[in-house]
Amino acid sequence: MKPFMSAIFAMLMLSLGISAYAEVSVIVHPSNSNSFDQNAIKRIFLGKSR
Repeated sequence: MKPFMSAIFAMLMLSLGISAYAEVSVIVHPSNSNSFDQNAIKRIFLGKSR
């Protein structure tokens, strides 16, 4: 039982570390003529702007 729990714990720790490397992609329709800079995207993502 102890090796099984150790393996489960190791897999849990590895999976938590992988989520730290997540990235955000912004996808828009090609006909959209608006331009967004990085600060505008940050404000939208943080809910400070719509």
